[in-house]
Amino acid sequence: MSNMDRIELRQLKFTACHGVYPQEKTNPQPFCLDLTLYLPLQPAAKSGDLALTVNYAELYDRVRSLVEDTTVDLIETLAEQIAELALSYPPVQKVQVALEKSQAAPLKGMPFRAAVVIERKRV
Repeated sequence: MSNMDRIELRQLKFTACHGVYPQEKTNPQPFCLDLTLYLPLQPAAKSGDLALTVNYAELYDRVRSLVEDTTVDLIETLAEQIAELALSYPPVQKVQVALEKSQAAPLKGMPFRAAVVIERKRV
């Protein structure tokens, strides 16, 4: 799969309430997402048929809804849900999700950025 083509959606910005601390559940904070989809692009490129690739405008809307309209404790959980959503598109064979919470709860009073990066394959 190392030669697989890819679609990259980079620096998607969202504002949402995810986290384990009470203030994180009520105070929206910024999230940044990089999403890489691995799939064969040649069939769509040769035919011009959108059905043979991923409509990334539709995917973006579905990801935005997932991130902004739900609440989870862990960004690991959210990253997993995003990966499952991306893999629901039939041509996608593998996905990488890099999800950053840019205003993580303060650690000893200092805010910091936390991120998770996961890769999942179609089974």
